[in-house]
Amino acid sequence: MSAILNDNYMWHFPKKVSVVRETLASWQEQGHCNEFNYILIPFESENEDTGDITTYLSQGEHFGILKYLASKGHIEIINSNLSGSVRVKILPQDKPTIALKTIKLIAIDLGGYCSGTNIVSFLTEVGADKRFIIYPETKWVIVYTVLAELAISHNSEDKDLLFKIITGSIHPLNLNGNPRVSEELKIKFNYYLSFDGFEIYNTRNEGVYEISHLLTNE
Repeated sequence: MSAILNDNYMWHFPKKVSVVRETLASWQEQGHCNEFNYILIPFESENEDTGDITTYLSQGEHFGILKYLASKGHIEIINSNLSGSVRVKILPQDKPTIALKTIKLIAIDLGGYCSGTNIVSFLTEVGADKRFIIYPETKWVIVYTVLAELAISHNSEDKDLLFKIITGSIHPLNLNGNPRVSEELKIKFNYYLSFDGFEIYNTRNEGVYEISHLLTNE
């Protein structure tokens, strides 16, 4: 059994993860339960003229993405010894660390100040998962794809990396040595982040920023 598709391009890793997430959600909704046996079907496309089959997501990749989702706290793999299927449990999902609307605004601003190659270099150097760095692509989409995935993860290390990328992106040395642009982005980002209860602040080390919760009067 396989899922037959009409796509005419190969899938990158974020696309594969998205498809598996959507499929899990569909199974969860149809079964009205959070734990079920999930069949590892391959996702394929058939050429109508030649009958050739193109595989976009193999069974092995499918299982690999389930393990990836489990490592990020989205699901629990109960039993993987079943023939062609996996017993999974959908775990409760909290809201993203930073709202995805906020992430999008930050990504759009960064895309306006940085070249695509500089964005890729920075994300690679800071330790982002290379499978989520899609290039060539629209600049803000490159940033958004990485940050959004980190924002919805339940892994504490991903939260730290999310903050590290946002604060590192406004360092003057990552903006062609321009302190004015750095300060402009800091002001913009702090406005966006304030809706999530965060702010960027300067540390005692010049040019080094961190993110913390906004202080309130409560």
